[in-house]
Amino acid sequence: MIPLLLDPSAGTTLQEQVYDQVRAAILAHTLGPGSALPSTRELSRTLKVSRNTVVLAFERLAKEGYLAMRPGAGTFVCEVLPEDCVGLSGRPAVAASGAAPPPAEPAVVHPPVLLRAAPLRMVQTGPNRMQVDFWYGSANSQNFPLREWRQLLVENLSRASGNLSGYGPPEGAIELRSAIARHVSANRAIPAEPDQVIITAGAQEGFNLISRLFVQPGVRIAVEDPCYAGAAHVFQSYGGSLVPVPVDAQGLCADYLDGCGATLAYVTPSHQFPTGATMSLGRRRELLAWARGSGAYVVEDDYDSDFRYDGAPLAALAGLDANTSVIYLGTFSKSVGAGIRTGYMVVPKQLVTPVRQAKSLANYGHPWLDQIVLADFIDQGRFARHVRRIRQTYGAARQALVESLNAHFGPARIAGADAGMHVMWTLPDHFPPVREVAQIAADAGVGIYTLEAAGAHEIVPFRYPRAVVLGYAALSPEAIRKGIARLATALSRAGVDLSPRFARRRRPGALAAPGPQR
Repeated sequence: MIPLLLDPSAGTTLQEQVYDQVRAAILAHTLGPGSALPSTRELSRTLKVSRNTVVLAFERLAKEGYLAMRPGAGTFVCEVLPEDCVGLSGRPAVAASGAAPPPAEPAVVHPPVLLRAAPLRMVQTGPNRMQVDFWYGSANSQNFPLREWRQLLVENLSRASGNLSGYGPPEGAIELRSAIARHVSANRAIPAEPDQVIITAGAQEGFNLISRLFVQPGVRIAVEDPCYAGAAHVFQSYGGSLVPVPVDAQGLCADYLDGCGATLAYVTPSHQFPTGATMSLGRRRELLAWARGSGAYVVEDDYDSDFRYDGAPLAALAGLDANTSVIYLGTFSKSVGAGIRTGYMVVPKQLVTPVRQAKSLANYGHPWLDQIVLADFIDQGRFARHVRRIRQTYGAARQALVESLNAHFGPARIAGADAGMHVMWTLPDHFPPVREVAQIAADAGVGIYTLEAAGAHEIVPFRYPRAVVLGYAALSPEAIRKGIARLATALSRAGVDLSPRFARRRRPGALAAPGPQR
């Protein structure tokens, strides 16, 4: 509320006092550019004056260029004030004839409309004070194939010719698109042609391209609940309405989709984020049947499917899709490195042209040299060898984490340990609230994360109220054991009883909470 003090006994009218004090607040930047003012009805009620008094004062301020009054939106302080429109001398500009020009209508600069502000810690940048950090999105920098990457860079730079000075196709270099088409066909059972592959700067650009084509205010999007916030907030920023669909140990509860009215569904079937569940084959078929019957598209975010440790990998949804209703998103951020900023989409044939058109509106393609190096890295079999090598490294880290959690807090309720780069650990019932445990850990130099802090988005709250996300890919087994031991010590010093208190018949890898009930 604007701090106005009106004096009926003063020598000026109440309208003049409102005008003077609001103008003074604007010039002093107490009311900054773009600030929203209360409605005239609300302000008149607060000041105990007639509404007409406030309306006339606001209208005068608007005519003089201090306020912008937008019907249906409200009243805002102008971004550019009359005092800003002066000559270099600091005095109002004067026409060549010496006469002052007639006052021009002030330009109204509208502040940007942010449909969804998402100040989330989606990625980690800069120094980290944690001694042992279980941040889920980090990869071990020592695993980057630096020697091979340098060799391929030098080889391709010598034959770059005009490729570095010209534009490439917005959808990506044909060499990389062909290599990815062969890769997903062999490893994810997706019968893709190079034309169906679109190169992106990571999955986030893919979400934006999909939203540009399919999402507008009022469109309903079915999402896993909880789900990846990076996708959810993009959909919402385009005006989409999220329809929460629960997740259990078999992944998305597909029977909740019937009658939901969604025309788009977003899923992470290989390793659900953040619960870690793998969608069962039956659920996958139910989801595809729903898409076929409703005419909807399914967005498959396959963000860490390169890392599976237990059991045979399931075919991607896009590989099971006989109706071409799945838009597949893949990324090299987890397998090679986030720094190369390369992901891809595999789209149904009927979407190739519109997605390419949307891509050309976003940018004119990606660096040629980076694409060619990655294409050679894949085609020469180096990528497959690299993935096999780091899968063993991550598997050892995963094993150390599971064993440490069970040793200090066992039997620990862990979900998602059969694949990926993170697990979801449900705290014992007698532990303090999850935020308090995360703070105790942080004070001890150990980073563990609530679902929200890890970049998950919950629409229906408290489905997993005691869950934390633990990433392990960036840590050695020794660091993991040290971190969990340090956490146990910190909790014990905080008065938390670490002795086993659970007689539940639940295997350690079971999902933390029972499936949703209807």
